[in-house]
Amino acid sequence: MTIFGIVLGSWMAGAAKAEVVLLAGFGSCFMMGVSGFFGALMAEKAERERHLKDMEEATRNRVAPTHYKAARFVMLYVALIDGLSPTLTAIISLIPFISAFMRIISISGAYLA
Repeated sequence: MTIFGIVLGSWMAGAAKAEVVLLAGFGSCFMMGVSGFFGALMAEKAERERHLKDMEEATRNRVAPTHYKAARFVMLYVALIDGLSPTLTAIISLIPFISAFMRIISISGAYLA
């Protein structure tokens, strides 16, 4: 939806260069990725720490070190996926403008696509 807003806004403003849409689009893609990554990282960290604390209480601090390593891995993995998925999806929406920048299609064709 962010890229749709950028494309619609630039079309309504009459932007005739693909570079304008691409710069705004890639900037938004990057920031959506950063926001998604750090938002998921903080949420997952809190969730994993709570889960490990519950395990420590239930087992009287006899939690294997692999549980801590697994929690750290899952936390980073989920954050990476949560950051990359909106970024890559938004980049797909910019493909027509990449084509227009490379002079494969016209800018009006890119807006239509």
